[in-house]
Amino acid sequence: MLQLLFALGGGLGAVARFGAGHLLPQRWPLATLVVNVTGSFLLGALLAEVAAQPGYLRQLLIGFTGGFTTFSTFATQTLNLGQDHALRYRLPLALANVVLNLAGSVAAFRLGMALS
Repeated sequence: MLQLLFALGGGLGAVARFGAGHLLPQRWPLATLVVNVTGSFLLGALLAEVAAQPGYLRQLLIGFTGGFTTFSTFATQTLNLGQDHALRYRLPLALANVVLNLAGSVAAFRLGMALS
């Protein structure tokens, strides 16, 4: 049963991720940054709240945030930023994407935990 809830959460998260990708501008990998930071905040905020609850809530939440956030798209877009621009912009753009996604996601997770 827990596996089914995890899968359900993951499917719902993937659908939400797909929608976010179509709502936000595509010039910079903004949609990926937004879902990674938002998903990390949501996980941090709600994980503390459901820690004492039955396992099914945790599985649904972890599945949702896992399906919503996206490391593979982040990695691909970082590589593309390094290839799609003039040589002098490649490394700074790719590094900015890495720093914004990783630092932003960790900070959002901690903020979510602190606020819950």
